Amino acid sequence: MEFGMLDLPAKRSGQRKGTSELHPFLPRETPRGVTWRHREFFAGDHTHGNIPLGSLLSHGTGALPLLTGGGEVPEDWGDLLFVDTETTGLSTGTGTYVFLVGLAYFTSGGVTVEQYLMPDPADEEAFLTAVGERLGAFDHLASFNGKSFDVPLLSHRYTMNRMKAPLGFAGHCDLLHPARSLWRSLLPSCSLGSLEHHRLGVTRIDDVSGAEVPARYFLFLDDGDFDHLAPVVHHNTLDLLSSVTLAAHMIELAEDTRSPHETLALGKMARRAGDHDRANAYFTDVLADPESLSSFISAAGELSRWLKANKRWEEALDLWDRMIETMEGSDLGLTIPPSPYVEMAKYYEHRARDCTSALQYTERAMSHVRRQHRIQLGSFEEMSELQHRMQRLQRKMKAQSRT
Repeated sequence: MEFGMLDLPAKRSGQRKGTSELHPFLPRETPRGVTWRHREFFAGDHTHGNIPLGSLLSHGTGALPLLTGGGEVPEDWGDLLFVDTETTGLSTGTGTYVFLVGLAYFTSGGVTVEQYLMPDPADEEAFLTAVGERLGAFDHLASFNGKSFDVPLLSHRYTMNRMKAPLGFAGHCDLLHPARSLWRSLLPSCSLGSLEHHRLGVTRIDDVSGAEVPARYFLFLDDGDFDHLAPVVHHNTLDLLSSVTLAAHMIELAEDTRSPHETLALGKMARRAGDHDRANAYFTDVLADPESLSSFISAAGELSRWLKANKRWEEALDLWDRMIETMEGSDLGLTIPPSPYVEMAKYYEHRARDCTSALQYTERAMSHVRRQHRIQLGSFEEMSELQHRMQRLQRKMKAQSRT
């Protein structure tokens, strides 16, 4: 069976088999029929991995734009809705159905998990109606890879049923993107499972794999036994709780404890979000205690570009000088572009009108490139550009000497 295209069994009638009388879902009446809903409350001190679920509530939402890339954010965490779906396939095409929507939100100092299950594809309109009523109660969404998968697929299912999709959120925080910014170079992957293991302290025992999910739903449709779906529902709950604690962990990093590598990543995220004061503070923190030459050069480069763009020349010159001093005092075990030399040369040529100093920095840039013994194509391009700059300066100086 190809899971991307759903070959549906005929609609069943009568009592579900197996543990149907014990399963936690209750009927949910809607104007378009009946679907199933389950709610479960987790107290704020409930620990998921090594993070209490309510820890996010001890922080304000001021750092949330770093995770969203900017834009509007909720004033209170209670206005944020976490979403995760389970589907009959991994494509967002016509034959893929959403059969379980898990939602999580903060209430009474803890987290309520609310899940909607489509008991039969013939009941999809009722299912989407119930889900839509809850989605419509929130203005801000959070997910893990929801921008690329969950939300587009849900939107498509509403369209297929000629229903208006209640997905016009003021903001959507997709946690996958900041996770990649923070840890892509440190972790084997930024999948939710990898983040659970390496960052959240979550160990799943006997969890159903994502590849099994469609088949379990098909078995449920075939014989009505909820035992097929119980592990899927539990899997969905764990995904939601991990999303909540992942958001808490990221906000904690943004406001308090973090490594220099994470501080550098947060600075870049803040810059993209347009929060330049916060970005500059992060970069300054890295410069005060860099964990490596690479992190120092990267943070200094980011900060100096902002100083240059804002014409804060004295600070920019000091920082370029510091970069050059650090580069010349190291063994250069990694490839570092000659950008601070070039920036100094540009400044002296175009602003200070000092071609002699500009030529000196250009020659030092060329020495830097040679010293690294760089053989990449970029090295030859950089050397060609530096030679062109040197020749232009020499011509300019020669012309000036004639006047």
